[in-house]
This record gives sequence, C-alpha cells and structure tokens, in this order.
Amino acid sequence: MENELKEEFTRIEFPVFDYVIKVLLTNNLKESREKLSGILGALEDEISESVDGMHSYNKRSNFCYIIIDDKATLGTLAHECSHAVRRMFKYFDAKMANEHFEYHLGYVVDEIEKFKKELNGKSLGGKQKRKRNLATNSGRRNNRV
Repeated sequence: MENELKEEFTRIEFPVFDYVIKVLLTNNLKESREKLSGILGALEDEISESVDGMHSYNKRSNFCYIIIDDKATLGTLAHECSHAVRRMFKYFDAKMANEHFEYHLGYVVDEIEKFKKELNGKSLGGKQKRKRNLATNSGRRNNRV
C-alpha cells in the first residue's frame, strides 16, 4: 500500500540527566505526530506539506520527540536536534555553556545518523526499536517506546 504509514524508532538516553530524546523516522510527519497527541498534546498549528522535521515535548515529561521525514536533509536533522538538546537543558534548568551544548548536539546528530545508516537499504516500518545510551554509546535493542 503506497500511503501506508511507515516508521522507525530509536531512543537516545542521557542517564545523568534522566532524560530521553525519542526519535521517530517517518514517511508521514503529520500522521506520526497526530498519533502522539495523547502523549504530547494536540498540535497548536497545522503542519504544512513543506515541513520535513519537528521537535515536540510535553512540559511535564523528561523526554521529547524528534519526528523527522525519512528524506529530510542533514540540516533539518541538526536543526531539530538543536531544539531537543536545548529542551533537555531547559527541563533541568541547567546552565548551557557553549561546549556543553555543542557536545550534546553533535552526539545526538551522530546517533541519529548512525541509526539512519543501520536502516540504509531497508524500508521503513520493520518494527525494530533501538536504544542508545550516552554513558555506554551502545545501540542495544529495546522494546520500550
């Protein structure tokens, strides 16, 4: 089916902060975000067709989502990762010195790029969930969403 929603999911954990950045690679950004409304709340604005990535969070939660189109550019990915890292620091009211921000931003972008490379040549929707952990820098499989 051509218009079937296809997604791949991974988690990037920051145990020191007790914070998780959840990454959803999708072929339909709008539908994927709407599925998460129960967790993240309803969208305030309509998602235009030109949007190929977004960052969403619930203010009371120790996690956020990066929802990204499977064909998004590296620039879009870095942009959304920037929002996620800033959110993590803001959640804990942590001082965001430049090098702290840049290190975490680089780490998140690298982890998502590794995740995308693992999927290279595979179609979305394979139901494989992965977990990544800053402390161990590993890609262990995990079924928690």
